[in-house]
Amino acid sequence: MACDKALLVHAYIDGELDPAAVLDIEAHIGACGDCRELLTSMTELRDALRAVPQRAPVPPGLASRIGKALDRVDAEAGEKSGWLVRLGHFAVRYRQWLGGTVTGAAVAAGIAVALLLSAPSEDDDRVASELADAHLRSLMPDHLVDLSSSDQKTIAPWFKSQVDAAPPVIDLHAQGFDLKGGRTDVIDGKRVAVVVYRQGSHVVNLFVWADYELDHPSTAMRAGYNLLMWPQRHLAFCAVSDIGVAQLKTLARAVNAGMASAND
Repeated sequence: MACDKALLVHAYIDGELDPAAVLDIEAHIGACGDCRELLTSMTELRDALRAVPQRAPVPPGLASRIGKALDRVDAEAGEKSGWLVRLGHFAVRYRQWLGGTVTGAAVAAGIAVALLLSAPSEDDDRVASELADAHLRSLMPDHLVDLSSSDQKTIAPWFKSQVDAAPPVIDLHAQGFDLKGGRTDVIDGKRVAVVVYRQGSHVVNLFVWADYELDHPSTAMRAGYNLLMWPQRHLAFCAVSDIGVAQLKTLARAVNAGMASAND
């Protein structure tokens, strides 16, 4: 269920609150994970819109595709709770762009619609919560790894005997992540591989599996932990930790680079 102050977060982003209300909502955002996540998403949306050139070349048929996507937002916002309800008004606000010349503004609308339509479904929310719970369980004594090793050549073969889709085991010491071992876990009713790293005192669990539909990178926060999910070579990855999203993105780039290097 969305926080009842979500609309105030929208007003905060749009600069519509008086100074006293600004102080109140900032204090609330500091204590409410849902509103922090909403603020982050809306800030990214705003920045994406501002970054689009107003006279950018537009592919043929884009206006028609945006219109159909907006129709989909209108239809689904009336049936679902959460993201589509909180952001459904976006379709109304930007539909006017389709009535005139398609320029960078229409491209911006397309970006926004894409962000809306890629918002987490109820299944995605559930999986994200399961990932955070699994990360939390791993921090209990003797739960972090099934195989303790810092040697890629030891961990990689072990995974092949444990899961159907063996994950890449990349040495990320140069990027500040020390390999600690591996384990298996159960996410969404399926057995998945988990490559375990440490950055100083922080544990990073890298979940990897093949049978989860994931089209684009996404971030989330659950129970105080950051999650970064991304697809790569028919695998789904999710890094979970209490470190920042920027550091998780560094790990993701290094994993992707390591996979590319291994296949050269």
